[in-house]
Amino acid sequence: MKRALFTSINLIGDGLYVGPVAQKWYREHGYEYDEIHLLTIPNHARDIYNYMGMPWKVIFEKEGTYDTEINFDVSKAFQICDKKRCHLVTGYAELAGVEPEGIPLVPNYKPEPRELPECMKGLVLLSLHSMSCASRENPPKPPNKMLPWEKCIPLISTLRREYPDSKLRVVGGRDDRVPEFVGLTEEEHELLGLSIAETARVMQHAKMIITVDNGMGHLAASQGLNEFLMVPAVLALHYIVPWGHKGLRTVHIDPVTVNPISVNAHLRSAIRDWKFKDQENEYAEYATAN
Repeated sequence: MKRALFTSINLIGDGLYVGPVAQKWYREHGYEYDEIHLLTIPNHARDIYNYMGMPWKVIFEKEGTYDTEINFDVSKAFQICDKKRCHLVTGYAELAGVEPEGIPLVPNYKPEPRELPECMKGLVLLSLHSMSCASRENPPKPPNKMLPWEKCIPLISTLRREYPDSKLRVVGGRDDRVPEFVGLTEEEHELLGLSIAETARVMQHAKMIITVDNGMGHLAASQGLNEFLMVPAVLALHYIVPWGHKGLRTVHIDPVTVNPISVNAHLRSAIRDWKFKDQENEYAEYATAN
């Protein structure tokens, strides 16, 4: 029995970008193998792989020996990106030994359709933790993308003012609770801990998301959601800017020196653009119908 193993695919971005690379590897080499294993960790990011329709098995521990092992180490992929000034998908493709042509740069993950209750539609989503939707079994990492909480308050005030009829909801891991002094309620934390598939379905019906988490940014892009993404410039260079996602507004920030007044001005500008786009779409639909 011939077996292959893919490793280091533990988080949302790993699935959204490595998954299509692994699919191409399978089309080129997989028929030679009896089993394809994806080694990850027990968290809900594995939902992504289950919807790809590939005959692979998601595992949490190595099962014996393998004829081929491919390590999709994101740090190695970034090294390739830094050297070649290329997209992250190209870095992963090089690790897998496949050509990047034909592999989507914009995530296109779509869970199977399922009707949502009305109370989960039309939401304004917040993901203000840098570890949102990461496994809590990962080694602790410093919150190097998070804004100081007091600097989030103006942004939340803008969302409440601009979307008075919408509901704010925090999305992310079960423990991603915003401190009480920021002013969010228990009800606004009720969506924490959803699976990736359920979070994606909520995003399909949401108004927008504001996030510092690139994993949530990837997921929102895959659903075509309007998003206000606050990230360090190095992350934007390798995969965010090439998205070309019309509903994306990216702001490069340093959490230590970030100016909340400036960031809030960018958010208000983004919301105006999205509302104008919605009006254009409504007019186009009206004109087509009449």
